[in-house]
Amino acid sequence: MTARYATVAAVGRGVRILEVLSRHPEGLSLTELAVTLETPAATVHRLLQSLQRGGYVARATSGRHRLSLRIIGLAYRYVRALDWKRNYAGVLEDVSATTGELAQLAVVSEGVLFFLDKVEGHHALRVASLVGTEAPVHATASGKVWLASLTDDELLRALSRLELRPYTARTIRDVDRLLAEIREIRVRGWALTDEELMPGTCGLAVPIRPSSVPTVVGALSVAFPALRRDEALRYYPAVLQEGGARLARFGNQVYEAFFA
Repeated sequence: MTARYATVAAVGRGVRILEVLSRHPEGLSLTELAVTLETPAATVHRLLQSLQRGGYVARATSGRHRLSLRIIGLAYRYVRALDWKRNYAGVLEDVSATTGELAQLAVVSEGVLFFLDKVEGHHALRVASLVGTEAPVHATASGKVWLASLTDDELLRALSRLELRPYTARTIRDVDRLLAEIREIRVRGWALTDEELMPGTCGLAVPIRPSSVPTVVGALSVAFPALRRDEALRYYPAVLQEGGARLARFGNQVYEAFFA
């Protein structure tokens, strides 16, 4: 193994440690990390020491490792520096106020769906937000509108790499069924997820498609309890489509940040 290859491999493993720790705010022990990463404990220990020296990982007195406040600050500084929250925040607030539901903004980059921001609804019965998490494209409304935006060739390539993991009994696991739903989404312009990611939770989403860039750059969505599904299907798509059209005016900023 050349020194250059070893350095690249070490960086990759270090990033993987950060990704794993991001899903465990309570922290993980060295042994737990080694098992999760399927990497020798000695190797993980060396990487953790480097990350701790850099200030990106903190070690509690219990011996568990977690992300440091420094790395969380890096993410927040980056989002602030992009300077497009001032453009989309009003849209999220309006969609949430009109529907009473949780409104969320998501982007898809390299096949990964990431929820960036949210505004909580005013209903007493609410659902959990996905902000700060990666979510499966086949089990979320935002992911489905992205899949529907792809050409047929791009869609087939994406599906060939996609594991249709079941999150609930209602998650779509059959490729032909998913393709049929995607064809419907292309016609109507919005997507529904019906208790496919979390039991009792539904979502509707529309794509953010600026005319100035060659791709869908994200999705605007609302999430709501399944008991409000019928009302949502009657009224929410129009609200989302109006919001998506407003967001499309600023979509070039999202494109430059994540795609250009």
